[in-house]
Amino acid sequence: MYPRSLLLLLLASLVACQAPVPKPSPEPVKRPVKPKPDFRAAQINSLLSDAEKALAANRLTIPKHNNALDLYRAVLAIDPNNVQANSGLQMIPLRYVEMSRNAAAKGSLSKAKTWLRRALSIDPDNAPAKTLLAKLQKVNVPAAAKTNPAQQDNDENLYLIDPEALKNKDESLQPYLQLIAQRAKIDGLLAIISAPTDAQGRWIYLQMKKALPGYRLRGDIRRGRNPQIKLETP
Repeated sequence: MYPRSLLLLLLASLVACQAPVPKPSPEPVKRPVKPKPDFRAAQINSLLSDAEKALAANRLTIPKHNNALDLYRAVLAIDPNNVQANSGLQMIPLRYVEMSRNAAAKGSLSKAKTWLRRALSIDPDNAPAKTLLAKLQKVNVPAAAKTNPAQQDNDENLYLIDPEALKNKDESLQPYLQLIAQRAKIDGLLAIISAPTDAQGRWIYLQMKKALPGYRLRGDIRRGRNPQIKLETP
């Protein structure tokens, strides 16, 4: 027989071998780290959105701090290489040129020149603005009718022509007629020309065509005592 002490030692060893192995504690769950908000990008996006709205509404340089020019410049102060802001700045003088052409075609020469000067204050080397301003400086009032100005004021699509200037084929009429032609193209309108003779009507049409190379100006030539051009919807 084994001694009592040896039996107890063997029993203790057997119990120890059968004891359950402790399970390792689970690893802590890693939660995704939320990125910090990019306040700079949010500010740029907000300014660009406001600038696009101002450009669409023709708030180009006024009112102060709420116009396309100031808003695009604010973006560039944060991000000098921002493509959208640089492109928007280039659009502002071109929009002024477009507004000037429309104003001149309606006989508002003073307003047309004002728009061009604003365009040149932003971009002094803007070729379309410089060319159009030089052309407007040559436009004389004989092209704005002397026969019935009240009638012209009431119809923005009616352009009266001084009969004496037309009879003499005065050069001062040419820029005026060409600007009317440009408006007809921009707005997709027909040019209905009335003149005392067919030859005068054709001369008016040819002067208008000079402003639109490669473009087919649609319209009609009619006989009428008072020379005029009426722009109509097709």
